[in-house]
Amino acid sequence: MLCVYIFLVLALSRVGLSSLQDKQTDFGLKVFYQLAQESTDKNVVLSPYGVASVLAMAQLGANGNTSKALTTAMGFSLRERGMLRQQWLLQRGLSTEEGVEIANGVMVERKMNLEKRYHRTLAKAFKTNPHQVDFTKPDQAISVINAWVSDHTAGLIPEFLQSGLDQRLCVSKVLQKLKIEVNEEGTKGAASTAAVLFSRMAVEEIILDRPFLFLIQHKLTGAVLFMGQFNQPQQ
Repeated sequence: MLCVYIFLVLALSRVGLSSLQDKQTDFGLKVFYQLAQESTDKNVVLSPYGVASVLAMAQLGANGNTSKALTTAMGFSLRERGMLRQQWLLQRGLSTEEGVEIANGVMVERKMNLEKRYHRTLAKAFKTNPHQVDFTKPDQAISVINAWVSDHTAGLIPEFLQSGLDQRLCVSKVLQKLKIEVNEEGTKGAASTAAVLFSRMAVEEIILDRPFLFLIQHKLTGAVLFMGQFNQPQQ
């Protein structure tokens, strides 16, 4: 059985939301810290909110040891009382702001039978429904997924997965690609789990000639959409 979870966000830029947003951010920061520790001399970019959302969708469909492992790693569970509503409020807080769009996708093997409760939960918390894909035809499945990602990121991520991928995707391996561009028009970014656009800002020349960290945060909700470390300007 094969299932792919995808999170995307487009934004142009504190709703007093909940402990959920803080827990999602904490988890994302832990993931970033681990990546940064393993890549001290490389550029590292991550979408904390995207990673937390993707694994939360997987968590809702998991049981047994998989569910326990995800909950332990993430530090929270959407099955806890009130968490689904908090997720709905958080997503609404992001998407109701002018210029913000969120798309969540779940790609499921077409022969896999899903519980109706999972459909209802995804629709309630993430405003999405599973898409049936024939994973017995890998190249075709990859094409479908890439088309979905490209369409929902305005073409910023045309190739999320590469053709010929022979490794099975699973929770133990989360894929994410991200691109950040800053120019006189503002800040523009794209990730395999997210794409973000920020409104035009006052032009100010900044010379960045040494390693630095950056963070892009949604002001109203406090959600950290992107963060990274910059060490290699040529990459």
